[in-house]
Amino acid sequence: ATLLQAIGGGSSSSLMEQFSDVLLGLNRLCPSRLCEWLKESLQAPGFPSVHVTSEQKHTFTQQILR
Repeated sequence: ATLLQAIGGGSSSSLMEQFSDVLLGLNRLCPSRLCEWLKESLQAPGFPSVHVTSEQKHTFTQQILR
């Protein structure tokens, strides 16, 4: 969840490339676990921000899992 908080604005934008590398690695090595983790983490109301809608969370998940 910390990774998603960082991506959601809790960290400097200069670190986004490193975060994307982590997600890419997880997607390559264990895509089904990444899918589970994203769905579980993003279902919490107000996470990672109260400004993120359910539709935006779904779109984000789909883009990561491509």
